[in-house]
Amino acid sequence: MTVTMERSLLYVSRRLATPADVRDIVEASRSRNARLEVTGALVASRSRFAQILEGPRPGVEVLMDSIRSDPRHTGVEVLLFDDIERRRFPAGP
Repeated sequence: MTVTMERSLLYVSRRLATPADVRDIVEASRSRNARLEVTGALVASRSRFAQILEGPRPGVEVLMDSIRSDPRHTGVEVLLFDDIERRRFPAGP
């Protein structure tokens, strides 16, 4: 049996998004993240984003490519990218 290793990535960025943009990001991410089998948590302050992404490495990398090119934030900095045994943010119901 092959075990697929899950990955956890934490990044921060400078927020350029409006409150409406943040709602759009959350709405669009629900279906895309489910398709990529990625879960996580997003924190948005007035000036920064911080997000943890968890899932298969290819899915996490696809999302990070999208995030890096998204004009709603800048200065994306990956703080952590590690293997994990289990997710801290599993999929909801």
